[in-house]
Amino acid sequence: MADPKDKLVHENHIYIFTVVMVLVAFLAVWFAYKPQIVGFLVYTKGILIIPLWWIHSLFKAIGLNYVPLLSELVYSTEHLCKPTNNWLPLFCQNKFSEVTIFQISKASQAWNLLIFLLATPWIKKAYDRFNSEHPARGFIKSMNLEEFIEEQIPNQRHLQVFGPLDLSKYDTNNGHFKALDSTYEFANRHELITGTKERLVNITINGVTKEYNDKSETVPIIDEEKFLNVLRAQLGDLWITLDNSKETTPDELSYLSDVDTILLALYLPVACATDESMDDKEFRKIKKDSTTLINYYWDICTKNIPSNPLFTIENQYVEGDRKLVGFNFDFLRKRIHKYIKHPVATKIFKNHAYVRTILCEVVLTARQLGVMPPTDIRWLKLYNRTAYAFIQNIGRPSLFSEGLGPISHYLIEVKLGKPLEEPDFNIGLVGFEYELLSFAMTEARQKAAEDVNSIIRVVEFTDKELNNGSYNSKNNSKDDFKYSDDHVFDMVSVEIPQDEIQKNKQKGF
Repeated sequence: MADPKDKLVHENHIYIFTVVMVLVAFLAVWFAYKPQIVGFLVYTKGILIIPLWWIHSLFKAIGLNYVPLLSELVYSTEHLCKPTNNWLPLFCQNKFSEVTIFQISKASQAWNLLIFLLATPWIKKAYDRFNSEHPARGFIKSMNLEEFIEEQIPNQRHLQVFGPLDLSKYDTNNGHFKALDSTYEFANRHELITGTKERLVNITINGVTKEYNDKSETVPIIDEEKFLNVLRAQLGDLWITLDNSKETTPDELSYLSDVDTILLALYLPVACATDESMDDKEFRKIKKDSTTLINYYWDICTKNIPSNPLFTIENQYVEGDRKLVGFNFDFLRKRIHKYIKHPVATKIFKNHAYVRTILCEVVLTARQLGVMPPTDIRWLKLYNRTAYAFIQNIGRPSLFSEGLGPISHYLIEVKLGKPLEEPDFNIGLVGFEYELLSFAMTEARQKAAEDVNSIIRVVEFTDKELNNGSYNSKNNSKDDFKYSDDHVFDMVSVEIPQDEIQKNKQKGF
């Protein structure tokens, strides 16, 4: 493939060659037909300025040889033509071959100014017509970012969730809806820093490398036991292998957490579709159903998030995951069960012990058919930060600490080539300590580590409160939505009519 820089250089050579050839052609025509060109210009202007020439002659008769603007307009006739008759400036006695290009340029300056002044009203009229009639201008509308988001809500599914929520008004440094934690923020949130120590530096003298304490800088000390407990919670549940020798039911998958059920239902069928022996009809159905399922998830969130008080700005500091309500988990378990005995799936299950390490391999396999970016389920961050960080980490060279546990154990299982039931987070621990040591413990950080007073509080709403609506919500305008129950893949669907979306957009949600 050609280097783009070479192509650009080649194009520049073409442009330079074209300019040179045009200049050479102009000079050739000028020297070959100079008298004819000058004569054409002089006689054309001479015809146009006959009335002005008469006025100029009268001024000269009374002794005024120069009149501003008038003398410039008749310059070509007076100096380039030198007419023999003062009243009919069409009989020239000057030799056109002796006229220079600079004289022609001087003779054109006043004419160019006059033409521009006369053309100004027509230029303005054309500009006004362009602004009022041209389609490119007719559809332009000035708006700020908030107005633009509201305008795009009917067209972009993610904006149907994040548009009304408007996370820009939330605290960006604290709370459930902040960006995923950095290494230091994660350590501070979970109170993993127990103290400080002098930084160790390697110094090589005469080929011998030794460790020395740098007394000028202190670094944090991590509570390894507490850190490993956090990673263990991130790792989740063990995978229970179903007995393939007997008939199984989707109910046997009820031990899966809600978030793991949602993720497996989306990614497992697509991973199985990488089987080259799969029927084309089944392959196309899986691809279509995965797209439909992604839209279904967004529709559920569009319905439930605005009416749930845990997503309001008043409750942004509430600790913990939000309950995944409104999803048809029976259908999702059936979807997982349908492919659980597929050869691709069984091969993955044999090599991993935990649901989320299985999910790592499933997602990586599914992405062989396309990107399947985490943004398809970015709504998950609103419900479960750990699960969203875990999905973000899959396939990334750098990892978010909030989803570090499953990836760390998954890498060990891949290295061993077999499932490992005993959690192993050595990779995660080494990487986390390495990143954490990049932070020097300033006085402010030392004080924060010694006295952690998080503004996050634990508040829970009961199912009864969520179901009967006894809480106060500012987003009840969607309660009258009508949802269809005839989904294309035989499940309860949530389909928001476009007219309802438009109506709520006009209300400003």
